[in-house]
Amino acid sequence: MSHTGVRTRGTVFDYRLLGVVELGAVPEPGAQSALTRALLTALLLEESRFVSHDKLIRAMWERPPASAVANMRTYVNRLRCWLALSGLGDRLQTRRRDGGGGGGYRLPVETARCDVLAFRLAAEEGGAALRANDVRSAANVLHQAMEIWPQSAQLSVTAPADSWLGIRLADLDEARLQAAENLRAARLMLGDAPLLMWELRGHVAAYPHRERAWGQLMQGLYLDRDPAAALDTFHSARHCFDRDLGVELSPNLHRLYRAILRHDEPAVITW
Repeated sequence: MSHTGVRTRGTVFDYRLLGVVELGAVPEPGAQSALTRALLTALLLEESRFVSHDKLIRAMWERPPASAVANMRTYVNRLRCWLALSGLGDRLQTRRRDGGGGGGYRLPVETARCDVLAFRLAAEEGGAALRANDVRSAANVLHQAMEIWPQSAQLSVTAPADSWLGIRLADLDEARLQAAENLRAARLMLGDAPLLMWELRGHVAAYPHRERAWGQLMQGLYLDRDPAAALDTFHSARHCFDRDLGVELSPNLHRLYRAILRHDEPAVITW
């Protein structure tokens, strides 16, 4: 356990959104699961704040039906049943329309009891440790983050892409990519380049338009004593970005290229 208080291996989360959505250890029962999952996710990502009826409806439907409020209440009741079935009790709180701020719902949750929230906390703390050059602590905390959200697990929730929930889900996907890249950065600094080459190549193949992926592959090749391949990788990245996007690589990646040309290993390591 790190100073985040986040437990990873062996942790039983009350709320799981990664892989099979579960409350306790109980997958969602019944039909129409996508809308129940969207409701649950919207409430959890608001981290114990009340969420208005209108905001929940926008999270659940791209084109809300005329009966959206009544339909939403049906899914709220299903979520209450799911909570009870899982042994979590009736945690879902209601704010009436005449209670100030309009009607809405709130699901109190501790960060350490929800996998996505625990991941986000560990990813943020690991990134902060890396920026502070506390590399070993960063590696430890980011490793915990990636144990919570391994590559094999996916968010099992969908939402309209331009809705507030769709944007939050896209931000979570980006946070996972950044956490994985931050962990690789820490491991490169700790001398793990030979152990990372397969992973670095796979990351470039999966995300060919992420400059940091190309840069970390260049770092890894250089630190694995293949500077020629590192320089060739820069030219491959340049060709890829020009061909697919019509843009030049950033000054930051050019800076790494020049550091490799100079055989400036400290500058390569800390890029």
